[in-house]
Formats: sequence, C-alpha cells, structure tokens
Amino acid sequence: MNSTNAISNDDRAMRASQLSNAAGAGVPTQFALPTGSLLVSIIVSVLLVAGGWATAASLMKDENAGGVSAGGVFLTGMVGIGVVGVMSILGVVVMTPWKSRTMIDWMTMWFAGTVFRVLVTPVAAYVLYSALSPRLSAKSLALSVAITYMIALFVEAVVLSTYLKRYCPPLPGSPHSSFPRS
Repeated sequence: MNSTNAISNDDRAMRASQLSNAAGAGVPTQFALPTGSLLVSIIVSVLLVAGGWATAASLMKDENAGGVSAGGVFLTGMVGIGVVGVMSILGVVVMTPWKSRTMIDWMTMWFAGTVFRVLVTPVAAYVLYSALSPRLSAKSLALSVAITYMIALFVEAVVLSTYLKRYCPPLPGSPHSSFPRS
C-alpha cells in the first residue's frame, strides 16, 4: 500500500470520527436551513438597493443622463432590481431550505439555487427589456441587475455560512476547537 492511500484512509477515519463525535455532542447530521432568515435578508437587501437606486436617480440631472431622463433611469433600475429580487427568492425556493438534509446536500442545493439565478435572471431581464425597450435604458438595466445580484448573493452567502458554521467540526490543529459552535 502506498503512503498516499494510507494518508487518505487515515484522514477519512479521522473525519468519520469527528462526525460521529459531532452527532454525539448534540449536533444533528441532518438539519434544515433558516428559511425565514434567508428570505428576510434577501428582501431587505433588495429594498436597500432599491432605496439607493431611487436616491441616486433623484439626484441625477436630466442633461447628464446621456439622453435618458432621470425617471427613465429610475424605472429601468426598479425593473432590474425587481427581476433580481424575484429570482433571488425563487432561488431560495429551489433550495427548499425547510427540508432536512446533510451538509454536503446543502452545498449542492445552494449551488443549484445559484445556478438557477445565474441562468434565469439574464433571460428574464432580457425578456423585460425586449418588451419595454423604448422605455428602458440598457446600461441602467444592466447596472441595476448586476448590483442587486451581487448584493443579494453576498447577503445569502453570509446568512448561510453563519448558520452552517455551527454544524462544522473544527479541522485538526485548528485554533477554533470549541465544538459545537453557537
């Protein structure tokens, strides 16, 4: 047996031991995600972006808009922010966070929700832009979608990582040896 296989088998045995110790320490092997926290954090972040966009559009002077009125920039931004808000909420629904799953399954489900948003958000934005193109500015739409998407994704990642930390056993030699985490 070569040393690489021996090391990986030892690592597997150690991880299995940690997981069984975690289960014995009152940490569940399957758990549900905080659905309410995910939805509220996404809704609040989208509303904050909408407020920032409205403020920026109200401060804009029509002559500096490159042919687009401040009202057009406002409308376009709200359309983009609304599209991302709806897709972000649907991305959480795709994950089905109210069901109990193992940690590795949650990472797969989060990836599925993120891929859903990555694929569907531009399509929805394009369809709305095509339907309303005389009224919408392409640059404003792209900027509002990008800003809202990044902020919503960041907020969701923070909520998930904060919640999931309590279910992860510390790595060997880690200075954070207090387990389970609260």
